[in-house]
Amino acid sequence: MLALIVALIFMAVAVTTYAVLYLPRREARITRKRLEELTRLGAGQADDEVSGHREASEKKGREPFLSRMGALFSAFTQDRGQLAEIRLSLMRAGYYQEHSVRSYLSFRILTGLVILCFGFIFVVLVRDRAPGMLLFLLLVSAPMAGFVLPAFLLRWKTNARQSEIARGLPDALDFLVVCVEAGLGLNAALVRVGREIGIKSKAMGEELLLVNQEIRAGVPREQALRHLAERNLVEDLNIVVASLVLADKLGTSIADTLRAQSDSLRTRVRQRAEENAARAGIKMLFPLVFMVLPTLFIVILGPALIMGLRALAAMSQR
Repeated sequence: MLALIVALIFMAVAVTTYAVLYLPRREARITRKRLEELTRLGAGQADDEVSGHREASEKKGREPFLSRMGALFSAFTQDRGQLAEIRLSLMRAGYYQEHSVRSYLSFRILTGLVILCFGFIFVVLVRDRAPGMLLFLLLVSAPMAGFVLPAFLLRWKTNARQSEIARGLPDALDFLVVCVEAGLGLNAALVRVGREIGIKSKAMGEELLLVNQEIRAGVPREQALRHLAERNLVEDLNIVVASLVLADKLGTSIADTLRAQSDSLRTRVRQRAEENAARAGIKMLFPLVFMVLPTLFIVILGPALIMGLRALAAMSQR
């Protein structure tokens, strides 16, 4: 029985490896052959068809295998609101690609199947030494744990990215103030700061460059700034975006608005640091009482207690 299970798992891994490694190369060879045929046709319409074929081929080549698997799952998903929520969560974690939702769904399914296979192997190995109900619960909970695990990883990635953006926002705002006061427009300042701040905070730089790309694509600046606030859960960033949108509507000076927001943000950062410093004493109370003090008592009173026990044992022997 165990040999059959191992053989099935090996066949599944082999088929997956074949699909991942060979099929994209086969498609690339077919596309290359088609491009060569079109190239021999000459210029004019053939050139347009070649360029369009090449762009489609490159786009399909960049699309991961997980994305193509996830397309099947998302096709049966009728809740478009849930898909939009997943896309927003992935964007908050830094995944802006078009195929990110499909890849994420495929990853959750594959993780559940892999953990189910390992759980099944474990159940077969210990079936004679464990209760049947416990093994049944293990088989039921294994795929559920594998399906939920990517969600926790995504949440951890989102929290880490949002924390990085919050740390890089004060410096980015200061850079924006300097650029705008030096004569650059807000769009040009976003590009310059996005490139420069990427050395310290890559996430902050990506967000600013994405705002500029949306503006260049035709999205109004107000809407692009609102998208920036929607993609992130940083409260300070939402305040800055609201101030910029209001200044843009009222026609007030962007430089003055950025300067005021920079000073206000620095004040809030300092107040939070002071608040965390005030909480440090309370946070240290628990490890001090339950970990440090018992150790000190053992080190200080331990030898005296041992000597007392020895003395009592000697007295009882007399």
